[in-house]
Amino acid sequence: MKNDSFSKRHGFRPDESVISIRDDAPADVRAALLKIAEGEVNLTPGTIRDVLCTVLRKLPDQNNWSQYPNIWGECQYLMEDAPWYRVYDFVEALYRDLTEEQAEQWAELVNEYFLEAGVGWRMVDGQLESRGTEQFETSVDLAREALEAGGLQTARQEIHEALRDLSRRPNADLTGAV
Repeated sequence: MKNDSFSKRHGFRPDESVISIRDDAPADVRAALLKIAEGEVNLTPGTIRDVLCTVLRKLPDQNNWSQYPNIWGECQYLMEDAPWYRVYDFVEALYRDLTEEQAEQWAELVNEYFLEAGVGWRMVDGQLESRGTEQFETSVDLAREALEAGGLQTARQEIHEALRDLSRRPNADLTGAV
């Protein structure tokens, strides 16, 4: 039996928050990502640090050898000190470093948190894409599924490319998206 929370077992979830975070990664987002990785996906601080150091192109502190509090504290420091866009690089890099089951869980939990926190990104197939309202996302997902079911891979790829153009920062490529 799954060890789901009360809210999941009973189908409760918060309303979708207005997107207020896109070109930033505030402290609470950074902390939540670390806690999701460590507390919900059950990754060790050493694993998290390895991915963070790779993304940030830093060597791990060789003086930190115990998982708690040393390596965990280093993870917190690295995350707090990272440029905002590297935080999202970490989200994608960690996905690639996980088993299939863990990666699916990571993506689900990150997307759930981003929806709650008003973060304007969502993970699709291991990559973060710009996200809109739930109605917009449902429409895009239905279009992708219909195109894939119809064997229209080129058209499906064009939708994917259009979303990537809209996701470009600091300036979305509106012409490319059209």
